[in-house]
Amino acid sequence: MTSYSYALSRVKKFNDFIINDRVLRYKFVLSEYNFLQVYQALIFNDFKFLYETKSPDPYLLHRNGFNFKATIKKLISILVSVWGYVFLILSRHRVLVYASDKISESKFRCDFRMANLYKQLFLKNVKFVEILHTAYDENFYDYVIKRGRPALYLESVDLFYKIFNKFNFKESEDLVNTEDFSSFGEEAEFARLLLKKYLAMIAKTRFRINCISKLLKLSGVKNLICVPDTRNYHELVESCRLNKIKTYAFQSGALSKYDVGLLDFSGLEGNIIKPNKFFLSSQYWIDELFRLSSIFEHRELAIGGDIKEDRSDANSNISQRQERAGITALVSYETQAPKDEVKKHILKMLNCLDTRVIFSIRPGRNIEAQFAEYGLEDMPENFSATDNLNKAVNDADFIAGTQSTLMYDMVGYYKPVIILKTEMDMLEGMVFNGLADTIDINNADFCQRLRKVKETSFEILAQRKKRLYEGAISLNSTLNEILS
Repeated sequence: MTSYSYALSRVKKFNDFIINDRVLRYKFVLSEYNFLQVYQALIFNDFKFLYETKSPDPYLLHRNGFNFKATIKKLISILVSVWGYVFLILSRHRVLVYASDKISESKFRCDFRMANLYKQLFLKNVKFVEILHTAYDENFYDYVIKRGRPALYLESVDLFYKIFNKFNFKESEDLVNTEDFSSFGEEAEFARLLLKKYLAMIAKTRFRINCISKLLKLSGVKNLICVPDTRNYHELVESCRLNKIKTYAFQSGALSKYDVGLLDFSGLEGNIIKPNKFFLSSQYWIDELFRLSSIFEHRELAIGGDIKEDRSDANSNISQRQERAGITALVSYETQAPKDEVKKHILKMLNCLDTRVIFSIRPGRNIEAQFAEYGLEDMPENFSATDNLNKAVNDADFIAGTQSTLMYDMVGYYKPVIILKTEMDMLEGMVFNGLADTIDINNADFCQRLRKVKETSFEILAQRKKRLYEGAISLNSTLNEILS
C-alpha cells in the first residue's frame, strides 16, 4: 500500500462516517454548502501525511505558538493585498487569475505549468490581476519582488478571521465527544482530531466566502481564470458566483483517481462549489473524468486548450524511428514512486541481454540524494544517468515509470510507455485506456516483453497520440471566446 492508496481508502471511510451520521450529515453535506466535498483534497492530504510521517500534522494537535518570521510574512501579504485590491478597484480590470505563489517561468514570472496562459494573456494585452495561494515559505519574499505586479493573497483574509470571528468551539467539542470512533481502530484518535478540525473549519470557510464576496462587489471583475486547486480555491469560486462573475478552470496536469476534489465521493448532495466551466486539454480527459465519476456535469466540461503549452495538431511532425541494436530503457526520477520496487525492475532490465537503462535525474535537486533514494550506487556498466532529458528521450526505445506525468508527455513524442507494476497505481488509467503497456517483475517472459514494447509499431504509437490529444485546440481560441 502506498500513501496514496492508503489516503484514498481512509477518505472513503471518513466520508461514510459523516454521511451515515444524521447530525454530521446535516453539518457537512446538507447545510448551505457541501463542506465535505470542499474539504476532500485536504482530508486526503491529512491521511497521506499520517501515512508518510506516522504522526498527524501538528496543526491537528493545536500546537499554537507565535512565529515571528511567519507573522511578518503574513503582514506583508496583507499590505501587498491591500495595494492589489486598491489597484483592482481603480483599474477596473475585468479578469482575475488564480494561481499558486510560484515563479518557475522567468519570462512571464509565473508557475511554468501556466506559462501558455500568461503568454496568451500578455499577447492579447488582456489586463488582469492575480489572486494567489501562498504557503509563506522561504521563497515568499523572492516571489513578491520578482513578480512586480499587483496581486492579492488568498490567505491574507485569514488574519481578519482570527481577529474578528468569535466562533464557539464548544459546539464542535461537544459534538466530537459524543461520536463513537471505534470503527477506525488504531486511527480512532486521529479521526477524532480530524473531525474536530473540519467542524471548526466550516466557520472559516463561511467567513472567507463572505469577506471575498464583499470585496469583489466593488471590483469590475467579470471573469475568473483558475487552475482546479481543490485544496484552496472553493471560497474564491463561490464568492465569484455570488457576484455573477464567470469562473473558468483549466486542467493543469494529468488526472487520476487520487484527484478526490474533482470526483464524487460525497453523494453530490447540497450545494457543490465548482467553477462554471472546466476546460480540459482533450476529449481523452473528459472521458477519463466521467470514468472516474466527476462532480461536473457534461455541460460543464469542454475542450479548451492547454495552459502549459499548446498540444493541438496531434498528427504533425510524424517521422519514423531510427532502428538501433539492443534495448535502451529510460527511467526518470519520480517523487512519489515506490523506489525500492522500481530499483528491482531496473536491475532486472539490466540483466536482460543487450539492454541498458538511462536514469534521468531531476535538475535542481541533489544528485546524490536522488541516487540514494533509489539505492542506485554501484550499478553495472550498462546503467547510466543524465540530467539531459531531451537527449535521453531521443536515445531511449521506451520510457518506464510509475507516477510521473512525463509518461503522458512521452505519448506525444511517439514513445512506447511501460507502467511498472508496483504498489503505485496512479497511472492505471494509461493502461486501461490503451496508452501504455505494463510489466510485472515476476513475468517469466520479462525480457521478451521489453523487446515487444520496443517493437511497438509506429501506427500504434500514432493512434495513442491521436487518442490522447483528440479534439485538442489552441488555448488562444478558448480565451477569445470567454473573454470577448
